[in-house]
Parts: sequence; structure tokens; C-alpha cells
Amino acid sequence: MKQFLLTSMLMALCYSLHAQNNIRDGRHIFNYDITLTPCNFDGSTIAGATPERIEANTIFVVKNIVSTYYIIQISKFTSNNPTATTLNARLVTTLLGNDIFFKLPQRGSNDSYELNAERLEKKGLFTVGAATTLIKIRPGRKEPKDGHNIYSEFGNDFNIGISAGWKFKPYRRQQLSHSLVGGLSFSSIKVTPYTTKDFVQSESTQGCVTFSAGYVFEYNKFQVSLFSGLDVMSGEIGRQWIYRNRPWLGLGFGFQIFRGQGETTN
Repeated sequence: MKQFLLTSMLMALCYSLHAQNNIRDGRHIFNYDITLTPCNFDGSTIAGATPERIEANTIFVVKNIVSTYYIIQISKFTSNNPTATTLNARLVTTLLGNDIFFKLPQRGSNDSYELNAERLEKKGLFTVGAATTLIKIRPGRKEPKDGHNIYSEFGNDFNIGISAGWKFKPYRRQQLSHSLVGGLSFSSIKVTPYTTKDFVQSESTQGCVTFSAGYVFEYNKFQVSLFSGLDVMSGEIGRQWIYRNRPWLGLGFGFQIFRGQGETTN
């Protein structure tokens, strides 16, 4: 069961990493005005094409990747006013019904995407990621009924898992967000004669499943989290473990590897 759980988590993380790296998934938005030159779908030059000015807050998708360029297409402007009609004819589709594409540099100091655009997201969205709890604090207990003292413990057990929840991003152009998430992970915990009421005779490690919930502050994809959770250890060792059914408090760090995508129109 433990091996199956760990394998499933690793497969999910690998899949999510692949999904996040595909820039052709989802839509993007320009944060600033930019001037780009129309081109063909394969990136080749169109004879006589003149650069077009594209205003900030214009939404686009990446249709192709050629050498050092993203080949992008502007999303259709949905307003019924004459301005939208003019922009659609100039930036989206020609009068003959042909799609219009633009070349957007993607590498080096002239990386126009990094300088001028970002992935489009809603302010609130479902998110999934990977995290590890760096420090666990297990509170002690005074005057135990069974006569076995339980002292507070600071642990740094190995653990890896996945978490999911709701993320809120207050400002689109700032890489800052807040999340409330729940998680499931696999942990390897040190047990001793003391923590198992002398059931084990020497120090060893025991695997367990961990359920957790908490708050995550994220800046530029790096996360700091405050969590509370419960470690579920199986077998007789788990039944004798003095921290059984006792929640812990945790401090964690992580790196978000994929996230939900919003759907907004121009």
C-alpha cells in the first residue's frame, strides 16, 4: 500500500511538471503595449507585412514554436462595437477569412514574452501542487492517564506528497497569492523505545500516511506554508506510538509545479 501510494504521487508529479511546461496550454495576456510583425504559421515572413501595435490587456494563445520565436494568435475581440470589428480585421482574421499570426521573441535579453506578457489566470482558481513539510511540531501532554510522559517534539521527518485547494491571486501583475489547501503524503518517521512505550528495542524508521490542511503564501512560485496534520502509522507499532491521533503543526516550503488556468475573454 505504501509503495503504491508513493509511486502514484511520483507519477502525478511527473505528469504535472510536463503540463506546466507546455506554454501552448491555456491563454496569455500582454501587460504592456507591444509592436509585432505578422507572419505565417511556420514563422516565415509575409511579403509586405507591416508591424502592428498591440495594446496592453490583449489576450493571445501560442499556436506554434519555431526556433527562437513563439508564433501567437490574438484571441477574438467579442464586443459588438466598431472598434472590436476593426481590431479583429487587423489582428485576428483577414477580410478573406485567413488567421493572422505574429512572431514573439522567446529567448535571451530580447525575450518579449517574459518582459511583456504572462499566463492568464482567474483571481480565484483550483490549484494542485507538490510540497514537503520541513518542520513538524508535536505538542506534548501533561499528566497522562497511562503514566507515560509525552514531551513536545520537533521533527524533520522525510515526507513528500501532493496538495490541492483554492488559490486567490489579488493582483494579476504581481506573482503573489494565498491558498487554502489539503494534502496527502507519505512520511518516514523515526520511532524509538520511548515513543513506542518500549515496544521497539532500538531506534528505527516507520512509514506512515499523512493527512494535512493549511495555508500557503506564494511569491513567484516559491511557497511558504503553515500546516496542521495527522500521521497514520499502521500495525502494532502505530498502536503503541505515543503521538497516535495527536495533530502536529508544521512549517513547509515548496515549489508549485502546475496550476489551474482561468478562462477570460478580451
